[in-house]
Amino acid sequence: MPLALRRALTCAALAAAAPSIAFAQHPTNQRLYDTITSMPDLRASRIAKFEAEPVVPGRVIFLGNSITQGGDWAKLTGDSTVINRGIGADITFGLRTRLADVTKRKPSKLFVLIGINDISKDIPDAVIAAQYRALIDSVKGGSPVLIVDRGRPVARLEPVSGGRSDDDSRLAHLVREGIVRPARRSAPKGLFATKPPRLKRGASGVRALLEERREGR
Repeated sequence: MPLALRRALTCAALAAAAPSIAFAQHPTNQRLYDTITSMPDLRASRIAKFEAEPVVPGRVIFLGNSITQGGDWAKLTGDSTVINRGIGADITFGLRTRLADVTKRKPSKLFVLIGINDISKDIPDAVIAAQYRALIDSVKGGSPVLIVDRGRPVARLEPVSGGRSDDDSRLAHLVREGIVRPARRSAPKGLFATKPPRLKRGASGVRALLEERREGR
């Protein structure tokens, strides 16, 4: 694996999987590095285009640098409504300054690919990891974030709160995600009124279950 890619994945892993490590490694040295985009005109024109677009919640958003900008995500995903928020030469610092445009749209899914340009500017790994951590904090109460590398998911960041405060709405969310299936009919009225059968002395429910599995039942 190329060194640059390895560094990018390391930073993402530090931020997403071990936030305490990311905070512990927050930069304390005074080394200087460039945080300004190398393509300011492109950035300005792209941001102007983004701001002119109507705010439609619930869509899929791809957020990142030139790799994201150049992707034909509508064709690749088969979804003509996906939103491309890629800007060539962007870095983590630049992405954070335009994150409000993303969060206000409340995307159903958010794909993030950023960091390789930070590495080319020789920004320290700890700084990149801290920037990822700040990104995570910014979206914690909003939409899920899926971090990918060349289309392969490497981390999924879920909000810690999403406004589903009651049991019914949580169940509806699980049904939409395909985690549970709703009942096709109501349970018999006497189901919970009937006492469950008692095991005979010396009998084992676990043993009976294992025997059924071995018999293919």
